[in-house]
Amino acid sequence: MLILFSLIFTDIFSVVVSQDAYHFQLWPHPSWYHTKFRPHTESFLERIAQLYELHICTFGTRTYAHAIARYLDPDGRYFSQRILSRDECFHPTLKTSNLK
Repeated sequence: MLILFSLIFTDIFSVVVSQDAYHFQLWPHPSWYHTKFRPHTESFLERIAQLYELHICTFGTRTYAHAIARYLDPDGRYFSQRILSRDECFHPTLKTSNLK
């Protein structure tokens, strides 16, 4: 069984001014990233991890995926190293290759 959830809040204005947002840079790029997790994310992960093996799958880069994982799961209790990014899963220019 596969269940997909979006745990990241995407309204960038709300994220930048929020006290509980995470702000980080991905080396070697000088750009800042801002993210905030949806309400109750931690308790949700705690409950669902008892029922399922959890993975992160994102169209973001490997560096981005691991940065988010460090905030979302700093102790590695939920995802461990089960993190898939576009670098592992997706062809960068051909969408049809991703369907195989």
